[in-house]
Amino acid sequence: MDLLLADLVKQATNIIKSPFWLEFFSVLKILAFISSIILIIGIIILIIKSQAVSERLEDISFFLRPKRSLKNRFTKQWQKVRNLLSEEGESHWKLAVIEADKIFDNLIKEIGYAGENADERLNNIKEFQLTAIDQLKQAHQVRNDIVKNTEMHITKEEAENIILVYESALKDLGGLD
Repeated sequence: MDLLLADLVKQATNIIKSPFWLEFFSVLKILAFISSIILIIGIIILIIKSQAVSERLEDISFFLRPKRSLKNRFTKQWQKVRNLLSEEGESHWKLAVIEADKIFDNLIKEIGYAGENADERLNNIKEFQLTAIDQLKQAHQVRNDIVKNTEMHITKEEAENIILVYESALKDLGGLD
């Protein structure tokens, strides 16, 4: 029985070592290697295009963005908003709200939030990045109402509250001191 088993193993070894099977296994190894490379490249492409990865990179890059250089750029513009708010007259207060919104939009554009307009960029901000996001969306809606409805009225107190929301958001994102 041991002899029969030894003969079978010897014959199987001889068959596998034959030139046909050696060439067959060599080609099979090459095909397996090429298939593996193609699959790995496909997986990498899928990961890069995945929305989850791009959101994670956006979340991480939020904390790595330089903030100090932005402060100087927006402080002078913000002073214009403050000056408009201190003026008497509803048109000045409305303009202050519009300018504050424009400054905020420029900041989030510069930081790198995606979107074709302010509404889209605002919707791309996560709550952990800006805690008062709901108030900011309301302030932006008031700005939109001012622009679309010339008959809309706003008090100085309402304008001041909206400006405070924008100012807080600008400070949180590093646009103001």
